[in-house]
Amino acid sequence: RAMVLALRTQLVGFRVANVYDIDAKTYLLKLAKPDGKATLLIQSGIRIHTTEFARDKSAVPSGFTLKLRKHLRQKRVERIEQLGSDRVVVITCGSGDYESHLVVELYDKGNIILTDQSHSILTLLRNSKFDADSRLTVGQEYTLTSRLEAGAISRDALADAMRSAEGTQTAMKLMMRLLPLGKEMGEHSLLTAGLPLNTKMSTQPWEDEAMLERLEAAIADANVLLASVEEQPGGIIILKEPKKEGKEAASSAPVPAAADDAPAAEDVYEEFAPFELSQHTGKRLVRFGSFSEAADDFFSKIEV
Repeated sequence: RAMVLALRTQLVGFRVANVYDIDAKTYLLKLAKPDGKATLLIQSGIRIHTTEFARDKSAVPSGFTLKLRKHLRQKRVERIEQLGSDRVVVITCGSGDYESHLVVELYDKGNIILTDQSHSILTLLRNSKFDADSRLTVGQEYTLTSRLEAGAISRDALADAMRSAEGTQTAMKLMMRLLPLGKEMGEHSLLTAGLPLNTKMSTQPWEDEAMLERLEAAIADANVLLASVEEQPGGIIILKEPKKEGKEAASSAPVPAAADDAPAAEDVYEEFAPFELSQHTGKRLVRFGSFSEAADDFFSKIEV
């Protein structure tokens, strides 16, 4: 959700100038308007963000790329939305009879689907005719119905979910099932409430009324925090702590992390996030002007 809010702020109003493929799953949308340019990178099943880094494009565009060019070029980006709380992004280009929807699925094997104004599929990356794991093909309607919806969860609902879970299930796994806001926000909510991530349901954590009250409030705050991305753009990368060996590890006292470190050449990126969360306390952070910029820098290091 954070990335969708960031992209909506950045890209609505741009027109699609061209489309390129980097490989079979990764595509670049070149966007432009009178006062600026932008490039949107889409990797099926993995990521979507703007990019400032140059990448080698395929010498000959694929058939899928040519279809995207045919239906998207010169159209204005009208809306960028998330399908409920699913890991599905819908980019609407053009309007009226010329409206197209580029649907990016970021879960499982992923997919990229282009539909017309009535959501009839015009082309798609993974087609059921050629991929046994795909359920879609050209001409079918792509139903824009969310399977997951984010929202507040009452302490009674939390207690009921804990009681009905397997005794071996951990608090973290339960939160990932209950809270469709991503692993990071689930971890943040548990840490804020003071419930260890590996707490097993066999310990009956629901009997702690004060903890349930804190967890209910933490989940509500997580929803508010995500919604603030549009008004408070930014992003961070969390740096891995360097490993210490032998006597150095045993004798050195912990050094407080700087609030905003500049990465050194030897630093290793651990993860990226739209804002600082409870699990990032005391860690070295690199701050960026937008969440999309943080994601771009993070993945650029992996690609090298």
